[in-house]
Amino acid sequence: MPDISVLMTVYNTPLPYVMEAVGSVLKQQADYEFVVVDDGSQDPQLVAYLDELALLDHVRFARCEENLGVGAAANVGLALCTSDLVSRFGADDRMPPHRLAYQIDYMRTHPEVDVLGGQMRQMGPDMREIPHESPTRFRLRPGPVADQYAIAHGTVVYRKHVVLNAGGYDPRPWRGADYRLWQTLDHAGARFALTDDILLDRRVWPGSHSYSRSTYLQTLYREWQRPHAT
Repeated sequence: MPDISVLMTVYNTPLPYVMEAVGSVLKQQADYEFVVVDDGSQDPQLVAYLDELALLDHVRFARCEENLGVGAAANVGLALCTSDLVSRFGADDRMPPHRLAYQIDYMRTHPEVDVLGGQMRQMGPDMREIPHESPTRFRLRPGPVADQYAIAHGTVVYRKHVVLNAGGYDPRPWRGADYRLWQTLDHAGARFALTDDILLDRRVWPGSHSYSRSTYLQTLYREWQRPHAT
């Protein structure tokens, strides 16, 4: 059994973004498996690339016959994860090289923690850093975690049994499956923690899953556009 499972869902993400995301996982120096769920992508080049990726020894792969949505696709992936530590990751983002080793060590030395979040750098579509408020510094305060927007889903590692015992992700096809999960885990008494380590380079672009529901990300993208304007 690997020390940690990386869980990534994909739906019609541009192929160059997926390739960069996958490359950052494959460079990790840790004992891991890579669980990839194709949530019904229709781009033939992306589908072919994922088929090739599925042939790697440490990759576990599933394909949904239709687009189920982030929550339901994540539940499909959770069922494939063989480690109790699950590191969530976006198909358009990038992992720093130390991430998995750090998460494994932290969760081993902090058995009381069920969900660990981290900091992230905000990057433009070309993966150049957006200087405004980057890296984003999250802080946890007393009270419900989901109300604080303090845990960025793409940075987290959690204990699989805790998430499954709480019912997993809400499978309904709506945006905000991550915050719904934090609410569920809050109510179940899960214990959250945050580290000051940067665990994610998040790509900010108009087609991303969270972009349309976040005025903050839209503001960051406009800031990235200014120095790139012709």
